[in-house]
Amino acid sequence: MSDKADGYEWIFVLGFPIQRSEFYKILFFGLSALSVVVGLVVYFCWGLFFPKAARDEEVVEAEQMIATEVITVGKKDKVDVFFENHFAATRYNEVESIRAVGTYTSGEVEMEFTLLAKNPHFYKQSLRYQDRLVEAGYDGSGLWYHQSHPILDESDEALMAFNRSLAMLECSIPALTWEYEKGVEATVEFQLMPNEIWNQRECLVVRQIGLLDSPVYHYLDKKTGLELYRRSSVKIDERRRKDVELIYAAPLESGKYPIPAGFELWVDGVLYCTAVFEKIDVNPGLPNFLFEARE
Repeated sequence: MSDKADGYEWIFVLGFPIQRSEFYKILFFGLSALSVVVGLVVYFCWGLFFPKAARDEEVVEAEQMIATEVITVGKKDKVDVFFENHFAATRYNEVESIRAVGTYTSGEVEMEFTLLAKNPHFYKQSLRYQDRLVEAGYDGSGLWYHQSHPILDESDEALMAFNRSLAMLECSIPALTWEYEKGVEATVEFQLMPNEIWNQRECLVVRQIGLLDSPVYHYLDKKTGLELYRRSSVKIDERRRKDVELIYAAPLESGKYPIPAGFELWVDGVLYCTAVFEKIDVNPGLPNFLFEARE
């Protein structure tokens, strides 16, 4: 019994006697330490060779969100830079309202012409010939048209819609700046297009969606930053459209801001009308009621 008991309590390891209880303690702690070391080695090796799998899912999602934001900002930056250059050239971002007066000629008829515009999106133009008055404008929510005498057939809805679109295109000279400044609240979208040569001048081209029912393309001189030309394919009805072009005159030399001194409006390649401004007042302080539709 004593020999068996002595042999049971002791274990010989590499020739050295160790109590069996102490041996089990050492073995337990040794295996625990080894498992920790193996776990760390596996973790770092896995992270080294399979980095995406080793990352926490939240970290990966956060990185994906950051990457998306960078891409989005990068796209916006191009438009931002374009408008920064446009503002530097025109200072239209300092213009809050415009009142221009002059003449409007269509065919053989010359009329008195008044154009009003107010930031952010109020526009109006008035044509007077003798005792007859035709007005069109945008009151911030919709286009309207008014005539003191039946010059145009108001029962022709397609014709009236077309004339409202022409008026909007004519009187919204600073719309490019004002619509952009409205930022996230704006319903107008901008897209930079490839540069084009127009009238032997290299132009930056911006596609604007929301000013009319159809996209409007703005052509700005690359050297001066001034808008030279805009065009659109204006809808007449479900089956018909007309190509409309607006060519701006050079600004008045005496003007503080380079607002065009007039324009030519062309429809399907035919001259529709010519406007010449004799006087342009900037920031005259126009009340909103001037842009309300008349009964």
